[in-house]
Amino acid sequence: MGEDLILQGLSEDAVKLFSERLGDRLLSVVFFGSQVNGRAFGDSDVDVLVVSKDDVSYPLLEDVCRGVNMELTLKYVNKVNSMPFHKSDVLYMLRMKHPFILGFFHTSLVAYDPSGFFGEVLNKISKNIAEGEVRIYERSGLVLVK
Repeated sequence: MGEDLILQGLSEDAVKLFSERLGDRLLSVVFFGSQVNGRAFGDSDVDVLVVSKDDVSYPLLEDVCRGVNMELTLKYVNKVNSMPFHKSDVLYMLRMKHPFILGFFHTSLVAYDPSGFFGEVLNKISKNIAEGEVRIYERSGLVLVK
């Protein structure tokens, strides 16, 4: 229970910090990995997908992520590892059925998604699974693509 409260506080802080720095150019903040799927060890990092509009330069996006990572790591002790992507990158990975993006289907916590962009990504993955194009093994995270 304590870990859930920490992740909840961390997610609220992450959304606040990314929103302050990126404003309306921030599309989604999504937590994933061992902290979300319950397989974390004491020193496991916290993985965060940060999706922005395509007009944000990568140097700016990377600087924002580094700053937020540092601030949250100092506050919560666990290392925070945020990964920046443009909307077009996520859509490309979805189109290519890349295992990285498909893995979010079972093990993600969407902390911020006001436009519904990432929810739509998850819906498309669900459709791919229903149509038999993709199979994701929940327990192992293994992704098979036809």
